[in-house]
Amino acid sequence: MGPFRFRDWFSKGIRALLGGREPRPPKATTRAPAVSVAQPSGREQRLHETPLVVVVGFDLGTSCSKIVIRSPYVANERAVAIPFDGLTGVHSRYLVKTLIHEGEEGRFSLEPNGETFVPARDLKVRLLNLDGAPTPTEAEIVDCGTPTTAYVALLLRRARSWFLEDQRDEFAQYRIRWEFNLGIPSAGYDDPVTRTVFDAIARSAWSLSESETPLTRQGVAKALRDALVNRTVSGVEIGVIPEIAAEVVGYARSPQRRTGLHVLVDVGASTLDISSFVLHEDEGEDRYSLLTAAVSREGVHELHKHRIAKLGAARALTPVARGALDDPMVPIPERCELYIESCGDQLSPSPREIDLEFKRRCLRTIMETLVDLWRDRYPNAPEWREGLRVFVGGGGIRMVLYRGVLTKASDRVVENKRGAYGKGHAAGLIVREVPKPENLVNEDIDQALYHRLAVASGLSFSAIDIGRIDPPGTIRNVPPLPPRSYQDDHVSKDQV
Repeated sequence: MGPFRFRDWFSKGIRALLGGREPRPPKATTRAPAVSVAQPSGREQRLHETPLVVVVGFDLGTSCSKIVIRSPYVANERAVAIPFDGLTGVHSRYLVKTLIHEGEEGRFSLEPNGETFVPARDLKVRLLNLDGAPTPTEAEIVDCGTPTTAYVALLLRRARSWFLEDQRDEFAQYRIRWEFNLGIPSAGYDDPVTRTVFDAIARSAWSLSESETPLTRQGVAKALRDALVNRTVSGVEIGVIPEIAAEVVGYARSPQRRTGLHVLVDVGASTLDISSFVLHEDEGEDRYSLLTAAVSREGVHELHKHRIAKLGAARALTPVARGALDDPMVPIPERCELYIESCGDQLSPSPREIDLEFKRRCLRTIMETLVDLWRDRYPNAPEWREGLRVFVGGGGIRMVLYRGVLTKASDRVVENKRGAYGKGHAAGLIVREVPKPENLVNEDIDQALYHRLAVASGLSFSAIDIGRIDPPGTIRNVPPLPPRSYQDDHVSKDQV
């Protein structure tokens, strides 16, 4: 029997009173009148006079982005991943390049549309770099965030248009009340600059997406500047949600859910994200207490660039290696040996040594988080004895190199905790992928693809269903238990 949830019990009671119909969605104070999908009449109008909440979850990735749209209060929380058929360079219909084109007159487009359009890449990386610099000015934020805002706005237009047309049979009898959640790197959730920037981008992008007016640099910059000053947007409730919570919200709402300490490792195109959190419940609401959050430049494309640099420009690269040079969405070879036409032990450094060097870097990054957890943040967690649950995701997590890093990290945990718990009593890492939920209706998405859509899927839940998220800076370290001495077990004659 799972944990008692007040909202589940309450919803069942309301459904009984309504004769089996779904209850009205929670009332929100900041939501404006809903957008009408169709104009039903007669009995349908009376049955569905309450607006239907529909949530757009937007995962802004370093190499590609994904969108999932969900109706959290009807049809078994039906969720749909948005396809991007027809856009240039789409390797999977649900993964669209994080790339926008800008014309000579400052007009933005998702397509090149001629030689006069210049591509803008590394949209998310530019935003993250703002955190490493001195406090940026408003002008610097607007200049950096304008292309990203235009990109998010144009994809939102396309996603909502597709959804309203393709899902008309399911939702035509409802009036839609939109919500929009944009993912933010977990490391940035504790940084006021990063949170402010992502929040302003989310608000200005949604506002711009509500019209069909062409987007220009001047117009987008003004909308972003206004959002930095005025945080209200009429017509929609907007949230900026840490990707760590979004990625595991499906797990938190499933029968597999376990309270306690968890770690999430996400291998993207440019970054390796490692975060830890304690999942628990507070008055019927899920709560994620983030203990650590770190982002390093050790993603798949960084591995690719590392191999190229170490092999040297004079090496004859294979076609598959050359194809990944300019496109971070192209799969890279599993091993460094596959980068060159011929290799042998005479190469220095050898392909094996090149991969081993990068593997050590990744292992050091992961171990820094684990050591911080067991020394300072949560040294007494029962998971050190029972096994620490590690959820993995991202486009690169199935590569042999990264899986090998996790295996080595698990061995290190056992070795280091053996002294505290004794031989045979310390457990390592329990590595899992977030399972695909049954209410994602796209039949052509299997588990191998879903791990790249897990963040967008989690973001498509309403913020009140995701739960409360505590940033790392608000969580104190858990003090270790005092060491036991023989006096603890000694019974004196006065106690007899």
